[in-house]
Amino acid sequence: AFLRLGSWQLQLRQQQGHTLDARTINAVLSSYCNAIAHDQESCKAWHSWALMNVTALSHVAEGDELAVRHVVLALKGFFRSVTLGAYSEHSLQDLLRLLTLWFRYGGDVRVDTALTEGFERVDVDTWLLVIPQIIARISSPNVRVRKAVQTLLLRVGRSHPQALIYPLAVSSHESRSSESSSSARGRFAESILQQMRAHCDTLVEQALLVSNELIRVAILWAELWHEALEQAYRRYFYSENHGVEAMMQVLAPLYQKLDGGAATTSEAHFISLHGTDLKAALGHCREFTRTGSEVQLQSAWSRYYSVLMQLTRHLQEAKTLQLQHVSPRLLEARDLELAVPGTYRADREVVAIRLF
Repeated sequence: AFLRLGSWQLQLRQQQGHTLDARTINAVLSSYCNAIAHDQESCKAWHSWALMNVTALSHVAEGDELAVRHVVLALKGFFRSVTLGAYSEHSLQDLLRLLTLWFRYGGDVRVDTALTEGFERVDVDTWLLVIPQIIARISSPNVRVRKAVQTLLLRVGRSHPQALIYPLAVSSHESRSSESSSSARGRFAESILQQMRAHCDTLVEQALLVSNELIRVAILWAELWHEALEQAYRRYFYSENHGVEAMMQVLAPLYQKLDGGAATTSEAHFISLHGTDLKAALGHCREFTRTGSEVQLQSAWSRYYSVLMQLTRHLQEAKTLQLQHVSPRLLEARDLELAVPGTYRADREVVAIRLF
């Protein structure tokens, strides 16, 4: 009855063409609060109460003490709603609203406390629905939010390592990125993976192997260099002062790969075809840096352009890849613990990778 009363109070205000005011908000919250008091196990009552607190939040100035109070109460309501109605029609929406409040207001100590208490009450399986959204905040600039995200991911990882292992393994590769935001995300992903090794070391090792090799196969050296040379060309010819520094920023990571040597037959073949020209071009660039001679840059781009044209023809003609040439480590992998990507379900038997 109180739940319906609150709904009527809202509808009446809207039918009268009035915007919500503090009096109506408090009356509706009071009705929903009474509904909860009469039935602590009512998922709908907790959901409605939480939603009304979110609505009230939009009528309070940012930074107001009342705003924090509404956030804390909304979180409490969403946690209870999610716990009581794990399979209800609005369960996922409540989870997403909870995440929105967490990521926006989680830096406040009172909100952080409410979150910590809520996490302990909600079944860990619930978070499997929103793993991508949580991992996206793994490097949040807010310390409290970041720590809470990492703590929750570790908790999920203890119960469902297969659910986390792929996105974390892929994110960990970003630690080698030159972009600070990607690099930070990668470092935090690596940190969580290292902690997960305590209870699933083999799984972590296999996930890193598979993700690394799939990335290697997905973007071969020929494709990497083709894209980088096109980008470097644009930076050099269409930037002020010929954009030499910008050009070398693009090429430097690939030269590091080249210096590291080939790990596959495909990479060894690339070095035999293009290694001499690429290293000679780098030598010309270094000479330009030392002497300022434009002739050196012209010589460098003569080499780069030659490689670019050869790669363009090669990529147009390439139709198939042989796994033994592009990733012998994947070819050798057998009977893994690691699930086939996209198949993991908490309530089903793991469909593991047998071979590639």
